[in-house]
Amino acid sequence: MQKYPDHQASSYDVEHCGWSNLPEDDFIQHEDLPYCIGEFVWTGFDYLGEPTPYYTDWPSHSSLFGIIDLAGLPKDRYYLYRSHWNKDVETLHILPHWNWEGHEGEVVPVFVYTNYPSAELFINGKSQGKRTKDLSVTIDNSADSASTANLKRQQRYRLMWMNTKYEPGTEWRHWRSAWGMNTDGRWRWMQNGEKGFEPVWCPFYREDSGRSIYCEGITDESFLRLTFASGDRKSVV
Repeated sequence: MQKYPDHQASSYDVEHCGWSNLPEDDFIQHEDLPYCIGEFVWTGFDYLGEPTPYYTDWPSHSSLFGIIDLAGLPKDRYYLYRSHWNKDVETLHILPHWNWEGHEGEVVPVFVYTNYPSAELFINGKSQGKRTKDLSVTIDNSADSASTANLKRQQRYRLMWMNTKYEPGTEWRHWRSAWGMNTDGRWRWMQNGEKGFEPVWCPFYREDSGRSIYCEGITDESFLRLTFASGDRKSVV
């Protein structure tokens, strides 16, 4: 597992401990091997102790491989598990975070965790193309070292744009947004990252979905409250 100068771990979740594996290594066994019926994840929550791989690097003293952090907040990988485990809840999660000031013009890959088969990514209103989960990937054709290096198994469960370049957004033109698309070709869901502005209407509306979307309660760079209005009903996430 790679070490970093700031004693952190990558939220892309493409690295794992020597005694562990990546989530997709378990997902694909559940789906392709009839004798697999479940899994045990270590660990659900971060905890004090076992700061892998920073065992001797002060002041690291907490584990990093939990699905939820020490404060009880879901990490990015939480949404990867939810997109696979929970088909009753719409999931469309974009990572990494949206403020990469000082890295303008540099490649910052964008991953989307969703239970939709496809999604299209936009950066400041410009499409970066649509990605679709590759269901041709199997446990047998993705076990070699080249497949591991090319994240072949991840392509079955994640949507990844590996060559996107960071550019800052503005109040009205957000850095990135994504639309998930069902197999019937209808766009269903949107998540958007916006940096610390007063509540504004997000400039997204799809007549074919009958759903308008606006943002409220934006108070910092980490949390966004979305209210979805459909007819005379509203739901908040």
